[in-house]
Amino acid sequence: MNIKTIPCNFYPTTTLFVDDDERFLNLISLMFKNKIPFKTYDDPIKARDKILSKKDKNSNESFSIGEQGKKNHESLDINIQEFHKKIYDKSRFDEVSTLVIDYSMPQCNGIEVCEGISEIPCKKILLTGEADEKIAVKAFNDGVIDYFIRKSEITSSTQLLEKIQELQTLYMLEKYSVVMAALTKARQHASVFNDNRFLDMFHQLCNQHKIIEYYISDSSGSLLLLNKHGNASKLVIRNDEDMQSVYEFVEDNKDQISKETLSSIKERKSILYTGEKDYYSIDPKDWATHLYEANIIQDKKVYWSYVKNDQDYIDEKRLFPFEKYLSQQS
Repeated sequence: MNIKTIPCNFYPTTTLFVDDDERFLNLISLMFKNKIPFKTYDDPIKARDKILSKKDKNSNESFSIGEQGKKNHESLDINIQEFHKKIYDKSRFDEVSTLVIDYSMPQCNGIEVCEGISEIPCKKILLTGEADEKIAVKAFNDGVIDYFIRKSEITSSTQLLEKIQELQTLYMLEKYSVVMAALTKARQHASVFNDNRFLDMFHQLCNQHKIIEYYISDSSGSLLLLNKHGNASKLVIRNDEDMQSVYEFVEDNKDQISKETLSSIKERKSILYTGEKDYYSIDPKDWATHLYEANIIQDKKVYWSYVKNDQDYIDEKRLFPFEKYLSQQS
C-alpha cells in the first residue's frame, strides 16, 4: 500500500495491542513507549468491548451530513474554522484507529474479534504464526483485516510502526473523505493534496519541523501544523484566483505601499498572509512585513509558503500538546 495523498486533518490516535502472551505485550510496551498512543490487552473480549464503546465517540462535530449529502456532497455543512479546535481536546489522542491482534488466543481468535467489530472503522492488523497464514490471507481477501504479519518477524518497532502509521493515515482519509470531496468540488485546487510534488514537499516539511498533527484552516487548503510540543506553524496555500484577488485589492491601495510590494504580489513572488487578521484591519504600509516567499507547483498554479511560529492562530492556554499526553501515559 502506497498512499498518494494526505487527509485534510491528522492527529496521533491510539493503537490497541491484543495478545494473551504477557511477555510479548511487555516487549510492545518497551518498543512503543513515548512514540505513539497505545494500550495493551491480554483479554480479547475486553479489547473488543473497549473498541465498541468508542463507536459513537469518534464523530467530528465540524461537519454534518444529510442523507442526500452522502451521495452528492451538496448537503454538507462544513465549518473549516472548527477543525483545529481539536487541539484543545485531550481525548483526540484516545481515539482508537488501529487494532493489532494475535490470531491464536484461548478465549477467541483474532479474526473472530475483527469480525465482531466490522462496523467500526478502525484498521486491523493480524499477528500470525506460520501455520495461520492461509487463514490470514482469506481474512485479508474478505476485508476482515487490513494487514497481517508473522509475529516472529517483529524484531524491532520500525516495520510495525510504519504500517501502523500508514493505516492511521488511511483511517483519517476515510474519516474525512466526504469533507475532502466537498472541498474539491467547491475548489478544484484542493486536489493538490494528491500531487506528488506537493506530497514530497509536505513530507519533507513535516520531517524537518517534526510535525505530528495538522488541520485544514481555510477553503484554499492551508494547514495549521503542530509539533509534539504544541508549537504551531502554517502551510499557507493559495491558488491563482486567490493570488489575483489579493493583487487587485492591494492595487487599490497602491498609493500607500511601495512599488516592490505591489510588484512582488503581482508577479506571484510573495504571498500576503496576515494570520487571523484580515487585510483591511492592517495598515497598508505594514503589508510588506506580512509577505512570505511564494513557491509554485507549476501545473496546478498553486502557491505555498511555510510560516514558522504562527502562534496567533491558537489559544496556548487551552492547547493540549502531544508531548503532555505521552508524559501522562507513561
